[in-house]
Amino acid sequence: MEERLQHVVHELSKWGSEKLDMLPQKEALLERELVGLYQLYCDMTERGVSPVSYPEIPTPQYGTVRLKVAYNFPQLSGYEVADGAAHKLAIEDALEQLSDIVAEMQSIHWLHQQKRDVDALRYFTFIFENRLRRKILPLLAYLNTPGTPMVKAS
Repeated sequence: MEERLQHVVHELSKWGSEKLDMLPQKEALLERELVGLYQLYCDMTERGVSPVSYPEIPTPQYGTVRLKVAYNFPQLSGYEVADGAAHKLAIEDALEQLSDIVAEMQSIHWLHQQKRDVDALRYFTFIFENRLRRKILPLLAYLNTPGTPMVKAS
């Protein structure tokens, strides 16, 4: 797996597996990691991979991931997003969105640990195109919206 992708996957995975009390500026790190993940996809040359399924990937313990993410970012809450198909606003849960992203990163990390870097890259490409892209951009917008707990007043 490409070194940059491996690094971002590792960094995002930690939010759902560790309690990171002493880490300064967690919000800025999270934002940088999400932007880095998106940038990695933009830099890729192989896109539009066929659907991939790896039933042997252990299912991430979503409840544990969500608890750790909530511990690390207790200020995350709901935010409005435009639902273009329904022509109305919908409410998304930032904690749920970030937990989903982290759980997917843990699956990619597992493939890498199994020395299956080609599979990890294909899986990343597939989930990015089919799930992560729709989560990252609205989450980044929420994280940078004035008045949210993540944005400190200047």
